[in-house]
Amino acid sequence: MTLIHCPRCQREISTTYPTCPGCEAVINNRLATRRAAGERLASHLFIAQWLFWGGLLAMIFFASFPQTHPSGLALPVLAIFIGVVVHVATRIQIWWHNE
Repeated sequence: MTLIHCPRCQREISTTYPTCPGCEAVINNRLATRRAAGERLASHLFIAQWLFWGGLLAMIFFASFPQTHPSGLALPVLAIFIGVVVHVATRIQIWWHNE
């Protein structure tokens, strides 16, 4: 762990930080980019999980009450499918970026 001085505020910080904790200046661009990509991919996983579980609950509801929507299973099945595809694609991206 190497200590350096921040180019903006001259605070002594570690090179393992992506940004300066005091002034938010970018210290390690690679780590800052990786952190931003991680946050973006985490939001993709969150959306995928909501699509999957929401579709599953909707499918159970529509299967329990078929008189409400006679052809109501198409949209929940589509949401489950999209959720699974987004989840798998995001997991592949996470694996790809961590190699």
